[in-house]
Amino acid sequence: MQYRLAVLLLLCSVAAPLRAETLFVSPRGDDGNAGTRAEPLKTISAAAERAMPGDVVYVLEGVYRERVTPRRGGEPGRPIVYRGQPGKRVFIKGSEVWEPAWNEKGDGIYWAVPDESLFDDRSPEYLDGHNPLEVELASTPWHREGRREKERGFGGDQRLVYTCGQVFVDGHQYREVPLAEELEPGTWHYEPTRKAVFVHFGDRAPTDCLVELTTRRRLFAPGERGLGYIVVEGFIFEHCGNQYPTNFWMNDAYAQKGAVGTEAGHHWIIRRNVVRYAKTFAPQKAKLRRKKKKTGSAR
Repeated sequence: MQYRLAVLLLLCSVAAPLRAETLFVSPRGDDGNAGTRAEPLKTISAAAERAMPGDVVYVLEGVYRERVTPRRGGEPGRPIVYRGQPGKRVFIKGSEVWEPAWNEKGDGIYWAVPDESLFDDRSPEYLDGHNPLEVELASTPWHREGRREKERGFGGDQRLVYTCGQVFVDGHQYREVPLAEELEPGTWHYEPTRKAVFVHFGDRAPTDCLVELTTRRRLFAPGERGLGYIVVEGFIFEHCGNQYPTNFWMNDAYAQKGAVGTEAGHHWIIRRNVVRYAKTFAPQKAKLRRKKKKTGSAR
């Protein structure tokens, strides 16, 4: 009798379906909700905390201002899927809507100091800082050799410094200028002494505009290396500020930390996404090792 009961229990455990759940996320949700379609979560990060192998994180249309850090990977045949609602615009942004108390300098130029609390992506992986405005680009644009180039012996101008920060006004990317005297309509400048951002709004007032300030270094990347079996599809990733990959093989601070990255993961599928306005690196490249063919050549 005991033998038959043991066999029956074994057969039931084998036949039982593996757990799989769909976690819904909506800008109108709450992270204390159950994660159902009727009671969705508010952030993708909250869903990432709960997601287990085989689960689908289904993200409804809208804007999500967060860095998503998957806590675990899936399993063979049972990936964890992060899916933006098909046919809809699902944004993951590294920026925040910025509504400071603006100071008017004159001639269309306004300035303000961002509150430190805006910069909430404080991953320990950032060796050069978590605030994109405080992180200098490893290289300056073409024909504008600056401080970084001077440090490498290329005769750059010590005054020319660009940051990983970005400013967007009514959806348009404004151009950073390294010198305050270069400000013109559609540009911005960062002054590190006062930690102030100067923006040239032209003939408009900043209170009449939607201003977005990049506050995060990355958008979607695990904190743990080597996670596997993760699918990411259907998102628009934008507005982060990581780093320019100059001499990334020599300086850990310049490592190729893309807006979307796998952190040496395996069996990832990243498809049907848009990655833009990353300043400066979008997807994290995988390293490929190719074996050299033996051809018998003397070379």
